[in-house]
Amino acid sequence: MKLRFDHQSIRLRLRKSDVEKLTQERFIAETVQFPTGSLVYRLELSDAAETILAMIRENTITVSLPAQQAMAWAETETVGIYATFAIDQENSLDLIIEKDFPCKHDSKEENADTFEELSKKTQFP
Repeated sequence: MKLRFDHQSIRLRLRKSDVEKLTQERFIAETVQFPTGSLVYRLELSDAAETILAMIRENTITVSLPAQQAMAWAETETVGIYATFAIDQENSLDLIIEKDFPCKHDSKEENADTFEELSKKTQFP
């Protein structure tokens, strides 16, 4: 799973194996080690959640997806799940969870676990 920040947005990109693990184990997590600590980012399925939830606590970013929505996304050609959270009157946080496409600069081996078949069907601006 890849994590990308851009201003007030968080993007999680999942490879095929990530999507499979998410549906089987109901969560996936990655850790980035820093010299003074670590940052964990976690995507999990929740039977109780009615909407997408996002929080940060104790160096861990957790995104919870309603299980039914996540399973439907995993089993279809839908590329992404998108949500926007109001922070205050002027700010919001965009959350983007997408199936990972191959990168042009990566090798064939590095792109083997991506959703190449979907990238050919998706229109980009």
